[in-house]
Amino acid sequence: MESNPVTFDVGPRKVPNPIPDGLKVRLVFERPKQQPANGPYRLGFNDGLVSELVNDSDKRVYVAVIDKYYGHRPALTKDGQLIPYSDEVSKLIDSKEKDGRLVDVVNGFWLDPKTVQRLDGFSLKQWYGPLAPGIYHLTDRRRFEIGGPWTKGSAELIFEIIP
Repeated sequence: MESNPVTFDVGPRKVPNPIPDGLKVRLVFERPKQQPANGPYRLGFNDGLVSELVNDSDKRVYVAVIDKYYGHRPALTKDGQLIPYSDEVSKLIDSKEKDGRLVDVVNGFWLDPKTVQRLDGFSLKQWYGPLAPGIYHLTDRRRFEIGGPWTKGSAELIFEIIP
């Protein structure tokens, strides 16, 4: 059997949209926590975190890439040292950076001006593996298109891992 010939053109990927200055990422706890009066938040090893998008701009922003490994970059430090991702997460990120076809693009949504949208949750255990007790600093940033720009880093969330 033969098929009919198929002709097509491959065009360049469209230029990614800029991220408005008023769009930021905010880190919150999956379950609300009260900060102790004299110290950082306290977390157990399996407590979850959530990223929220805050659109303080006057523009609607389309959010398409929600692949948690391609479009999400938490940065965790302890004693001023950046904690590396687990080997598994590092391999996933590398493979998606090299081949955009591996990026999971979920149906997108519009984030209206002056609104907040909760995104996916994540666990430190998932990204970093076991963490020793101590004080940690966490930031996050996002991107919404394959090859697109990153948001500015979130405000730092300071917490203590307790045994």
